[in-house]
Amino acid sequence: MSFGYRFRYKTAKILYRLLTDRDLHVDLWNFKHIERAQTKAFQNEARLECLGWMNKIVHSNVKPAAMPRRPDGWMHEEIFLLGSGASLAKLTPAERKVIRESASIALNKYLIYWDEIGIWPTYTALSDIHFPTSRVMAEKLKVVSQNLDKPIPRFVLTEEYQTWGLEGIEPMYFKRPHGEGDHPWAQAPDEPMFYHRGSLTCILNFLTVHRIAPKVTMIGVDLNSASSFYDQRYQQDTHLHDMWESFKKKNNIHPTAAEVNSVPPVQAILPMVFDKMRELGIEPSCYNDDSLLITDSLCPLRERLT
Repeated sequence: MSFGYRFRYKTAKILYRLLTDRDLHVDLWNFKHIERAQTKAFQNEARLECLGWMNKIVHSNVKPAAMPRRPDGWMHEEIFLLGSGASLAKLTPAERKVIRESASIALNKYLIYWDEIGIWPTYTALSDIHFPTSRVMAEKLKVVSQNLDKPIPRFVLTEEYQTWGLEGIEPMYFKRPHGEGDHPWAQAPDEPMFYHRGSLTCILNFLTVHRIAPKVTMIGVDLNSASSFYDQRYQQDTHLHDMWESFKKKNNIHPTAAEVNSVPPVQAILPMVFDKMRELGIEPSCYNDDSLLITDSLCPLRERLT
């Protein structure tokens, strides 16, 4: 039994008691200290695995596709932002073909289960920094190493990954604010990206300051339930489960769309985000009439892809 496994097992037992024993006095500082120690040990183990996958990728001589700017200053005519919502599984073959032939950026765990949908993304973003994000990163590199017949997606990562030896995949890094509360909307690529209750706002800010495309269509950004297109496989991948799993099961709601500890849900801030995008000539839309983005009248519905 490895040290890493023993450490995680014992820490998990401590965390379980802290979360379930109502008579136990919880010192929040010590709780956070335990969580940080767990994250650090997990990161070191995942980082070693990442180096192994990177070695395979680099020696394949496969590179990410070049992303030259067009004469109008944009990198693409439009881009599809792929979430993890269950609605992705409802896309028709014709709709999937349209997305495959366009630029796309996939959030967080999408790439790990991309074969469920069959759309290999142009970019893959990872803006979360909580446990077990480092394991998610390792799994994403593993998927890339197993699909070297395809262009390497351009990784969009928080600057914490700059020391991970990922130069071979030519990632694009960004600063992410730390701490509670909202932070200013970034006006330039070297400023910390805006971040409110999850990756969506952060990556929309990234797409805006980098002038990626004048049209951003969100697909699989459902926010109306806790369901995802990869639920069945994900339940078996317990090493990828984070602190929100029990919340999702209990409330059947995406944590981003719920008020937590008096912090408003993402839908409270999205009108400002979309206004910022429009000010810079970017038109957001959503392709799913059941999405919270549409039912709450937060952005226009894109009625068809084909």
